[in-house]
Amino acid sequence: MRFKPLEVLRRAVRPVAALATAVAALAGGMVVAGTAGAVQTSGLPGYTSTVAFDIKWPTWSTWGETDFGPLARVDGRWAYCVEADVKYTGVAGTWSNVPSSNVTATRLAWLADKYNDNNDLHQAALSYLVHEKMDPNGAAFLNAFAAAGLKNGDWNQVKSTAGKMWTDATNNMPASVKAEYEYDANTKRSGTVNVSIRNAANTYLQGIAYTATLTGPAVFASNGKKTVSGKTAANATHLKWTATGNGKVTTKVSYKAPVARRLASPNQDLFQFDKDPATKSASVTFNVEKSFQPTITTQISATTLPRGTPVKDNITFGVNKGDTWPANTKVRADGYYYVGNKTSILTTIPLNKDETPDAYLTRVKAHAGSPKATATITATKPGTIETTALNANGKPYTSPGDGSYGTWVWVIRKSQQADPGMISGDYVDVFGQKNETASHPGTPSHDSVVLEQAGSTGRDIMDTITIGALPADYGSYTGDAQYGFDKDADATIRVWWAGAGTGVKADDEKYKPTTVEEPKADANHRIIGEWTVPARNGRYKVGGGTITLTTRQIRPTFLARTHDFERMGRME
Repeated sequence: MRFKPLEVLRRAVRPVAALATAVAALAGGMVVAGTAGAVQTSGLPGYTSTVAFDIKWPTWSTWGETDFGPLARVDGRWAYCVEADVKYTGVAGTWSNVPSSNVTATRLAWLADKYNDNNDLHQAALSYLVHEKMDPNGAAFLNAFAAAGLKNGDWNQVKSTAGKMWTDATNNMPASVKAEYEYDANTKRSGTVNVSIRNAANTYLQGIAYTATLTGPAVFASNGKKTVSGKTAANATHLKWTATGNGKVTTKVSYKAPVARRLASPNQDLFQFDKDPATKSASVTFNVEKSFQPTITTQISATTLPRGTPVKDNITFGVNKGDTWPANTKVRADGYYYVGNKTSILTTIPLNKDETPDAYLTRVKAHAGSPKATATITATKPGTIETTALNANGKPYTSPGDGSYGTWVWVIRKSQQADPGMISGDYVDVFGQKNETASHPGTPSHDSVVLEQAGSTGRDIMDTITIGALPADYGSYTGDAQYGFDKDADATIRVWWAGAGTGVKADDEKYKPTTVEEPKADANHRIIGEWTVPARNGRYKVGGGTITLTTRQIRPTFLARTHDFERMGRME
């Protein structure tokens, strides 16, 4: 504060104060006098004590009318006394910022900035707080004013206003900022950044100016830009964002915080707020996806498809780890069913690095020929869809039942999607996978089931058996443990006796086989011979050498043969 020297009469106070202001102007740079309504004797806003003011310091004393308010205006801001026991001779020395960890000084700076005006009461109240909170001898100094009173103001009003200001700073000065993120439902393509600025009691503050900035592939929905400014709401402020690509996004939210500074002076130290506020900020980082990578895994409906069976497949749509499928986004997948022998089908063809679906399918065609059937499906969410392979005419493709094999290839082409920008890239479910491969077992052909009517006991039965419709290479396939397919098996030929056993033809006729089904053993049907022979296309001779069956002690009756092709790998 500025005081009247002991040796100067009261009427000399104003000239001394004016001289001090001039010194402040010389030492501190730009100094602006108070308005015409200011009531300190110095001409600055504030008040003056009555003549009853009196205080004694260890080395000097002050009495009489004494000013109470800021001492100078430096660079457009008021400067306040923080050393009541030191004589003020002008603004001189070095300014330095007070660490923000000094909450008291920061709150005083927040108030000094808020009330940087020429109001006498405001400036007197601010001076009161600076002495109360920062001046080691402030209590004694304030008590002296309380005892003397003000000649042109109300000391109690000054004290009361100072208390209200301090409560204002405690409740409304920002103490922390927080940034959080939130995704919209079932997507990482959009969401919100939730901004909150709070006081020391962790209560939301409304109306605090902030700036939010996005770094990475996203923009704010409100303006399509990476930066947005506004003022906080009563609770968290939700800022909508949308992804412009895939990757990490960092949101930084900042606000301007007051900075206190103090003049280290050879005479009296001063306090004011800095003209350059600090930037307090918080950030949060999260992943965004404008596009996602759909995947497909498949499971053929059956690994054995007899002749005439429709070829079906179960396609399970999913996404790459960490991706999400945006709601109602359509994904198209195309399937190709290839048919061939064991050499062309029972092998996998891996996808080369950066190979497109069409380039891959060209390699597959060179190996296995063109697909026999195709399918196209569209999904709007992860899950499994069953589909049927179709011929070029749109009708279901069925197993040829010729001992061949079939396998699927499925592809997702980015270029064929309804919204290609939503899909990260192509996807290929490759050729020859076990879960996508089936056999098409054939049914061998053979001649009639009834051989002949035996004429007498002890007679050799002479007959030929013709087997056809086997694959040309049948018998050479040793099976495939990887795919779970059995080796080519031999055929079993059985000869049954069927009859009444009475020797009467009319009686035997009742038990003559009439179908290709093998009889069930009973009193009128029993096996009298069984042979295992290599299964090949061709004619087999029964009796007379190669396969000979001799009946003994059996009356003339009907004999039947059956060909057993169970578990014959590629045949059924």
